Amino acid sequence: MTTIMKKPDWTFALKLHRCKPESMPIGRLAEYLLEFAGLLGKDAPVRFSGIVKGSVVMRARALDDSHESIASRLVLVAGNQGTKDAASKADKLDAMMREDGIFGEVINHAGAVILPFPGAKRKVDISQTEYVVTQEGELTGVVTRIGGRDDTVPLTLEDADGVYYETNVKGRELARELGRLLFGSPIRVFGTGTWKRTNDTKWKLEKFIVQSYEELDTRPLSEVLAELRDIPGNGWAALDNPIDEWRRIRGN
Repeated sequence: MTTIMKKPDWTFALKLHRCKPESMPIGRLAEYLLEFAGLLGKDAPVRFSGIVKGSVVMRARALDDSHESIASRLVLVAGNQGTKDAASKADKLDAMMREDGIFGEVINHAGAVILPFPGAKRKVDISQTEYVVTQEGELTGVVTRIGGRDDTVPLTLEDADGVYYETNVKGRELARELGRLLFGSPIRVFGTGTWKRTNDTKWKLEKFIVQSYEELDTRPLSEVLAELRDIPGNGWAALDNPIDEWRRIRGN
C-alpha cells in the first residue's frame, strides 16, 4: 500500500519564542505580520496561511515557483548581502523582538532555520551606544571664518582653549553683522545645537544654528569690579577684596 504524503499548505513561517498568541496584543501581532510580509517581498506572490498554537508561528504560502527566489532573498539577508529593503525589514523585526523580550527565526516547511533573529538574546555593546541631544544652547569664541552663498552661512568660532566650532548662521543680515567681528574680540552666540556622544567619549558638537549673538566685555576684571563698586547700594563697595569674592562666587 502506498502512503500519499500531504503537501504542506505553507512555505515559510516566522516563529517567535517566549510568547503565545493569546498573550500578544492583536495590534502587535499585526505589526509582526506586516514586517514579515515585507521581508518576504513587497510584491511577492505570498498568501497568509494561519498562526500555529503554542508559540507564535505565522505561516505564509508562496504561490507558483516564487519560493525559490524568496528563499534566496532570505539567505542573502542572513549572510549580510541582502537588498536594502529586505535588510531593513529584518532589522526592524529583530528590534521589535528585542523590545518585546523575545527571539525568533524564519523557517521553511521542513523546519530548517533560514534567517535567525537573536532579538532579546543579542548582547548590545553599550560603550558604542550613541546619544544625540538637540537643544538650545550657546557658544563662546572668536570669529575666525565666515562666508557662503546660501541663506545659512558657515561660521567658525575658536574658543579660549583653541577648540574650533563649525556652525551656521541663520540669515544673511546676521551673517553680515558677524562678519565685521572677524578676528576681533570673543563673542557669545545663541541658537540650536545638536551634540552627539558615545558612552566612552566626550560630547561632540554635530551641528549648531546661530540665531543671535552678543559681544562680550573684554575689559580686565579689576576694571569691571571697580565700576561696580562705584554703583551705590549693590554691596561691592563694602568688600575689602572684591576679586576674591568674585572668585568665591564662581567656585574658583
